[in-house]
Amino acid sequence: MARISTLIAAVREVIDTRDLATGLLKRHAFEQSVDDWIGGGDARRPATTLLMVQVGEAGKPLAERPDREILEELARSVQTLLRATDIAGRVDDDTLGILLPSTPVKQGTRAAERILEAFRNSSRAQRGNLVATIGVSGAGNLEPWLAALQALREARLAGGDRVVVAPERYATVAEPLTVAKPADAADAPSGDAPLT
Repeated sequence: MARISTLIAAVREVIDTRDLATGLLKRHAFEQSVDDWIGGGDARRPATTLLMVQVGEAGKPLAERPDREILEELARSVQTLLRATDIAGRVDDDTLGILLPSTPVKQGTRAAERILEAFRNSSRAQRGNLVATIGVSGAGNLEPWLAALQALREARLAGGDRVVVAPERYATVAEPLTVAKPADAADAPSGDAPLT
């Protein structure tokens, strides 16, 4: 009986965290992985790259949602090129996210170009006039998730079938606010005095 319970728990975990169409992590599980790895503040891991990959028809800046077979083909193209430490997930209906831990942006961009080339060479892409488009962001960015999505959007608006790297906007630890005090306490208005 314990084996059956363990098996049921494992199946539930897969269903809760994996997208059944692509086999990749679902959005919430992928977001958690990104948050866990990148961290925040002083704990950030800047030598990490985040990719957002989208597929659509060639020449159309904002494509309609691809069908399940197209996403499966994209997921297969992506998975064949990932290392064991890389994490991929389905971000939404037409976008996959890839976290490349311990990978500087320059190397992450080369990985994105390999993914793009692999998808171009897939039979489904060639038959259906489909292209993949990739936005790249380093984890040192203030908002790496949003920066990668913005780079993806810019790539799609430029016609797709390309890799666009988000400019680095480095995250800094917020400095505490300092409140300016009047030079002389006598100059400060009293609590009873009217403000002028």
